[in-house]
Amino acid sequence: MAANGRKIRQQVLALLARKDYRPLNTIDIARELGLTGTQRNALRKTLRELERAGEIARIRRNRYVLPAEAELVTGKLSIHPAGYGFLIPETAGQPDIFIAAENIGTAMHSDRVVARISRDAPYDRIKGRREGRVIRILERAHDTIVGTLQRSRNFYYVVPDDPRFVHDIYVRG
Repeated sequence: MAANGRKIRQQVLALLARKDYRPLNTIDIARELGLTGTQRNALRKTLRELERAGEIARIRRNRYVLPAEAELVTGKLSIHPAGYGFLIPETAGQPDIFIAAENIGTAMHSDRVVARISRDAPYDRIKGRREGRVIRILERAHDTIVGTLQRSRNFYYVVPDDPRFVHDIYVRG
């Protein structure tokens, strides 16, 4: 990353960490930092990199916040053959987060994901454990999946051999 990119990165993280910060979009962040037209391209690139790294999060209306402020956690997803999973946070010392099967979406076992902590999760179901919902897949863990190719009337799909992959995979033809 160029020196200019590193400087913008530090400025963005400092801005988002301020006590009086309220979520801003790219244009408002550029205005707040006093960036010129050419620097705005570097800002957009920096925001994408920070988001991909899980250091910042994009929320509604393309505004940016620190993940902790939006009750977001980045980590590795571990899926049980029954369909539910657990998010193992990247931040050391944080407890695992239960992810119900209906809250996993299209994420797969070992994917690096961002999950939002639920405030209204049923306490009995999670036994005191925090519960979340996968909102973004940052990185796929697998680009190859071994399974059996099946044919339906109108399409093909793969049934994965690994039981932790709970969804069949549609094959475009």
